[in-house]
Amino acid sequence: MITIKKHILSICLSEFCGRLSYYGLQSLLILYMIAKFNVNEVFGYNLYGHYVALTFSCCILGGIISNKLLHPYQSVSIGTFLLLLGNIIIFNTQQFFLFCLGVSTTVIAIGLIKPSTASLIGFVHKKMASKNKLFIYFYIIGNLGSILGPFLYGLGIMLHKYWLGFTCSALILAINLCLLYKNKQTRQKSNLSNNKIKLTTALILISLAIIYSILLGRISILFLFVPLAIFFAVYLIKVFKALSIDQKKLIHHLTIPMLASILFFTAFLQLFSSVTVFIHENIQLYFFNLKIPAGWFSSIEAFLLFIIAKPITTLWERLQHKNSTFSSKNKITWGLNATFLAFTFFALSAYFAENNTSIAVIAIIIGNLFLAIGELCIIPTSIALISENVPNRHLSFFIGIFYFSLSLSGYFSSFIADISKDMQNLNENGFFILFILIAMFFALFSLGIYLYSYLFSKSPCKIT
Repeated sequence: MITIKKHILSICLSEFCGRLSYYGLQSLLILYMIAKFNVNEVFGYNLYGHYVALTFSCCILGGIISNKLLHPYQSVSIGTFLLLLGNIIIFNTQQFFLFCLGVSTTVIAIGLIKPSTASLIGFVHKKMASKNKLFIYFYIIGNLGSILGPFLYGLGIMLHKYWLGFTCSALILAINLCLLYKNKQTRQKSNLSNNKIKLTTALILISLAIIYSILLGRISILFLFVPLAIFFAVYLIKVFKALSIDQKKLIHHLTIPMLASILFFTAFLQLFSSVTVFIHENIQLYFFNLKIPAGWFSSIEAFLLFIIAKPITTLWERLQHKNSTFSSKNKITWGLNATFLAFTFFALSAYFAENNTSIAVIAIIIGNLFLAIGELCIIPTSIALISENVPNRHLSFFIGIFYFSLSLSGYFSSFIADISKDMQNLNENGFFILFILIAMFFALFSLGIYLYSYLFSKSPCKIT
């Protein structure tokens, strides 16, 4: 049991470090490019969307590498090293093409880390049947990185020292890398053939070159998506043929959780794009004569998620104790309703921003609270469902599929952010209209799932 706890701590720490660097960079990416490289907002939105889409699409590559070439522990170690290297490149450069190289390196790194940490938790989870809350705790610890990342990187913006966040992130990643290489499991799984090492290196370098070219605008993002989609389809067909009929039925019922996750993440990523720009342009808050950076507001949601995780989990347990039919689909519906309320409050913030800053800030905080509830209900639930219903030998691949599907969120998010700019140019209430439309969409989608559950048989997927 002590050994298992050490493994869990090591996995959670790696997820924490990955989120710290990823969400830290994500929170300032647009503003950083505008301030340092003088890019226009439209180009910034597009590169931001590509960054998110590429990161999640690379998770399918990371999942395959983890399943077929490396052990997940080694995927995490290599990913941590690349993430450290990416941060070093970014904060040491004054050239935009080197900045894109650093961002490309972090994309590959997160693609290796995300499916591997989640699958490692899934392995432990299946050995510990009484620990069904393990994914929630894993998500909470990782989410601490989502809190600290925007704070550290935002502090660099506030002090006009952009290197501060990157340097702090690099130091934390270096410490985690040392701990990983001291980990007994990493050493035990270090015996790799030369062919596997060469193939892994080739895949990483080829992916790095493609991503770098996409971020520079030299090739279309479809150049990566189309081959990945084809490979994904062929590999998925091969995997499905090897599954039993019951396993196929269970995996089929993962469709709604994955669709809900894609739509939620599309809305959630507005925190780092249209919502951040709205706050930057309309909310003026100062602390000791220093303007509070808009990027700090994006860490509110992660902080609130950490606060509410225990009460929400306790509530779920009580509901399940009283009603055995309370399932994952109920949690996902809760999450969609919470997302509807979140963007309703963001719309109220946009409505009051010009005349009453205090009410606007309160509305932003309440909106982040409901968005945190939505995230807690949808994302960990979906990952846990995959872990519950997918065999271990395919777990990293299916978690990679989950994150690959979220890459669509990055594309849709940048598209919505572009629309927000056009709406703002056409109408001074453009942000208000955009947030109201998003809220209405989630209300209708939640109603659609409720009607589907009422009219058709319920999903057999359930977290007990």
